[in-house]
Amino acid sequence: MYVRRIHIENLGAISNLTIEPSFLSDGRPVPVVLVGKNGAGKSLTLAIVLDALTEARRQSFQQIPEVSQTSYLRLSRKAYVRAGADYSLAEASINSAAGGIDYNEVVSRVDHADLSARHPTPGGQ
Repeated sequence: MYVRRIHIENLGAISNLTIEPSFLSDGRPVPVVLVGKNGAGKSLTLAIVLDALTEARRQSFQQIPEVSQTSYLRLSRKAYVRAGADYSLAEASINSAAGGIDYNEVVSRVDHADLSARHPTPGGQ
């Protein structure tokens, strides 16, 4: 499995981040290293990838020994929405030879109608 894209908006310390890992001409991935100060969002970024991988595993297995049916590494909470923002958005695309998964999570501090009016397309897609 390979991470093809990670996109984060207004999550914790991260205002806007897109990571699209590179691949060599033979298909091998180029390693990605996250570097930053404490509280910069490295762990939140990795938690999004792990939650996406957990969802990918749920598509193939009825039970996953490492987590309960509703467990995630990071629970979505309004407290994670960046100060001054209406919403947070976390997206991860993961592909493998057998298929892939697009993981999307939106947490809003405002109701759905207000969010849709203020931000018709969070993430720009």
